[in-house]
Order: sequence, then structure tokens, then C-alpha cells
Amino acid sequence: MMNVIIRPIEKSDAEACGKIGYLAHRTISSAHGYPSEQPSEEFGIDLVKRLVGNPNSWGFLAEEKQQGNILGSIFVHKFSPSSIAVIGPLTVHPSAESGGIGRLLMDTALNKAIEQKLERIRLVQSPSHIRSFVLYTKCGFALREPLFLMQRSSNGEGSTTILIPAGSSIVRPIKYQNDISECNELCKKAHGFTREMELRQAKSQGMAILIEHDNIITGYAAGIGIFGHAVAESNEDLIALIANASTSIVGPGFFVPARNYGLIKWLLENGFKIEWPANLMTVGPYQEPLMPFLPSLAY
Repeated sequence: MMNVIIRPIEKSDAEACGKIGYLAHRTISSAHGYPSEQPSEEFGIDLVKRLVGNPNSWGFLAEEKQQGNILGSIFVHKFSPSSIAVIGPLTVHPSAESGGIGRLLMDTALNKAIEQKLERIRLVQSPSHIRSFVLYTKCGFALREPLFLMQRSSNGEGSTTILIPAGSSIVRPIKYQNDISECNELCKKAHGFTREMELRQAKSQGMAILIEHDNIITGYAAGIGIFGHAVAESNEDLIALIANASTSIVGPGFFVPARNYGLIKWLLENGFKIEWPANLMTVGPYQEPLMPFLPSLAY
């Protein structure tokens, strides 16, 4: 380890880090028959470029001292106004996986979160990659929620039932400041904190929707997709949000807690399939969700 240094990622490192990220994900996914989270080198490079330019993210890389070869990278993100830190992606070149690089990068990211006084730390782990599960567990992460990534079936089996809420219930875009406030209260009730920054971003992109009964908001989604999240008071409300956004799912799908039998059953019967599994893992205070929810790739 004396021949390896950890330093902040710079813009000029984006191409090398992006290529390693793509290679690492492709190696794992192809070994287990899952679609890769990073479908191309271009995707991986663009992801690193966007994260390096994000004021809410910090990136670090591992580099050989003498040769200057980059061996892997990691990012840690904050989600104001809540004291939440999210780690990922962590990628290590396949040739360096057994060299302790992942642990060095994880320790750096965890120290950065502590430095920023972000006490609740989250990540989404691929269960097909046992080595990463072992690493995260040794670093203090506990498995909280097994997940499935759901996507519309490409063979056309099933037909999504678009639910029209009964009576005075409607699904509509999030438009007003009061909408944001009420959605924040729902999220706080479910998780113990708000996700206002992500909700406002989804609103600005035209992807944020809510469901209300008799003018009372009972659920919302900051986009239905891998980067979105949702909270609702019932599975029926969550299903209505998914169904009414079924033509605008962003990315390769959306995560569903594997324990939510009713929701997964409905999805499988209405034209969706399971793409790949994942695990939500955490360090620090954690409140067991008190209502149905959809996590994002972050947490």
C-alpha cells in the first residue's frame, strides 16, 4: 500500500476513471448475466465528469506512486438539507481488486462524510459482487433492504393497467411550494428526514408527481426511474404513481424493496420484469421505513 496514494479527482482524470468504472461494472455484470449499470465507456466517462462538476459531491482516486496509473475511484455526496451522505460509485480496476484499494477508497469517503458531519451514510450494493458486500460490512455498513430493479418487459407480455384514482383522488404534477412542504412531511414520516433537494430537481425537470385524496397529499414521486424516489401512504397510492408515469420511466428501471410482495406482484402482472437485485446498506442512524417507498440508486 505504500506505493499507492489517494488524492482528489480532477477533471483531467475523468476519462481514465470513467473507463475503469465501465470495465469494473462490465466485468461483474457479465460474470453473473446481469445488464451492466454502465452500458458504455462514454456513459462512465460522462458520469465522472458530471460528478466532478457537482458542488455536492467529492471524488477521490487511488493512484500508483511511481507509474501514475489510476487503480480506482470513489465519490461521496451530500443531500441537503438532511444530514445524509451517499457513497458511490466505488470502482476498482479488476486487476487491482485484491490489493486493498477498495478499503483505502472507502475509508477516505467515510472520513470525508464524518468531516462534513454527515452522520447517516448510505449506498446501494450489487449482491452479485460478494467482495464488495464483505468490504462494506467490514467498513460498518449493515444490510437494510434487499431491492429489485424493475423494468418494463421487452417481450410485450402483460399490459400495464393505468389506474384512475377513484372519486376526488387525482395524480398530478408537483407545482406549488405547499406541494413541496407536504411531500417533505410524508418523506419525514416515512424515513425520518426529507429529500427536498432531489424533489426540487425533479420538479424543475417536470418529473415530480403526487397523488392526493380530498386535497390531501398521500404520496409523491421525484420521478419514476433509477435516480428517482417515491413515498406513499399505501401500495395503492404508490401503484397509481407508477402507473401514471409508466410512459416516462427514466433510465434502466426503478428500485422496489423486495419485501413489498403486493407491489412486486402487481408489477410482474402488469408488464414489468426483474432486471437485477441490489442491497440498500447504511452506516449510522436508520429509521425502518414506516410506509411504502421506492429508493433511488443513491439511497
